[in-house]
Amino acid sequence: MMKIYNVSVKEVIGFLNIDVIYILSVSVVCVILGIVSLSFTKKNKKTKLTGKMLIITAILGTVLTFFLGVVASLAYVIAGIITMLRKPNSSIL
Repeated sequence: MMKIYNVSVKEVIGFLNIDVIYILSVSVVCVILGIVSLSFTKKNKKTKLTGKMLIITAILGTVLTFFLGVVASLAYVIAGIITMLRKPNSSIL
C-alpha cells in the first residue's frame, strides 16, 4: 500500500487540470473529424475514405481518452461501417 504525503491540494488540482485539458482537446479533435466526415457524406464524396476516417476516429478517440470515449467511439464505428457499406445514389433520368 502506497501512502502519499506532502502533496498539496494545489498540486492535485494542477495534475487534474492537465488531464482534463488533454481529454477535452482529444474530444474536440474527434468532433471536428466527425463533422468533416458528415460533410463528405452529405456530398456523396469519397464514401470509402469517409468510412475509414470515422473508424480511425473511433479507435483514436477510445485509446487517446483512456477508454473514456467508448460510447462515442461505438457511434463512430457504426457510422463508419454503414458509410462504407452504403451504395452510391444513382440518378434516374
